[in-house]
Amino acid sequence: MKFNPGILRPYDIRGEYGVDFDDEFARRLGAAVVAYKNAKQVIVARDMRPSSPVITQAVIDGITSAGADVIDIGEASTPFFYYTVINGPAPIGITITASHMGEEFNGFKICRNDAMTLGSMSGLSDIVPLIQQEPIPSSTRGTITKEDYRGKHTDFVIQQSGIKPGDISLRVAVEAAPMIDRELDTILRALKITRVDANYDIKFAFDADGDRLMVYDSVGKQIRADLFAGILALSLARGGAVIADLRASNGVTDYLKERGITLIPSKIGHTNIKQVMKEHEVIFAGETSGHMMFQSIKYSESTQLAVLMLLKIMTDEHKTIDELVAPMDTWSYSMEMNTPIEGWPDSVQPILEKVKQKYPDAKINEIDGLRVDYPDWWLLLRASGTEPVMRLIVEGKTKERMDEKIKEVQGFLK
Repeated sequence: MKFNPGILRPYDIRGEYGVDFDDEFARRLGAAVVAYKNAKQVIVARDMRPSSPVITQAVIDGITSAGADVIDIGEASTPFFYYTVINGPAPIGITITASHMGEEFNGFKICRNDAMTLGSMSGLSDIVPLIQQEPIPSSTRGTITKEDYRGKHTDFVIQQSGIKPGDISLRVAVEAAPMIDRELDTILRALKITRVDANYDIKFAFDADGDRLMVYDSVGKQIRADLFAGILALSLARGGAVIADLRASNGVTDYLKERGITLIPSKIGHTNIKQVMKEHEVIFAGETSGHMMFQSIKYSESTQLAVLMLLKIMTDEHKTIDELVAPMDTWSYSMEMNTPIEGWPDSVQPILEKVKQKYPDAKINEIDGLRVDYPDWWLLLRASGTEPVMRLIVEGKTKERMDEKIKEVQGFLK
């Protein structure tokens, strides 16, 4: 069995297929998941990668040889997979995907029916010992049933949006892999929303497994995710609470606070955010990475629901996406920059301490890396969990202030 422990990520399992893991690993993982939850049924899905069908078959073999039944939902976006696990009869599910990584990679997202995903710090440590031992086959092999939850998923997303057929007259463009496109197209058709390739009012794009959303205005300019997440937060929270992404612009967080919305801090990463959402009964969370999570779906992602909600807000407010985000787009934001460092990961903490000492009079937040705040600028410096780089964001009240501080901080990192 090929198994590189480095494939255990904070939110999933990902690596190069045939190099970091193989079919035997996939088979044992299937059996291990059954043992972990003492599951009688497991939901299985996959993305469109060339290797996914073969890996899926190995996972299914492991599950059924352990005596559990498989509910195979076929090709599915990650949000659709989450919906099915949350609403289906099984206590746990596995989807075969490597998210936005290249075709030579693949992996596994494991989700419980309470919508919590398993990662290197949240459940996978219990599964690894089970993978490392040869599973004992059950005396009774499980069955395989193919199920189609697409109709139920479509109805659910539409019901959550509050949109009726014909409500939306906006012209919508979509850029997505065929699997993602099919799911969203079914929803848009049901609502009689017009799809176009050009002369659109708004465009939506997705990553390979459909759990990250990108938004573009009518001239093709990308709208930052913290900005359109701010629109959703304002609409959904209505004086309640939302998660404050440490990477979000002060323009967004100030705008929300001024309107009575409580911001709950959380470590970055959707597994961490889901846990905090659950603890504080938070209504909505949007990450700058494009993950959009809703309380109404047990705190899981739904890019499809985010799309419909944005269309509804644009329609109800009679405003373009640019007009909606303009009141929040008031600071100069650097986007995330990666700086290679030597001696990773041992050098990370000394670097953070060095930067912290440079700003003794700043407001300091160390919930995830180091955030340094001043009235007219701030920085966030974090280590990558998977590669030898530091991730840096700088924002200033003016572009000149931002550029000055980027140069200053990057000098510390050399």
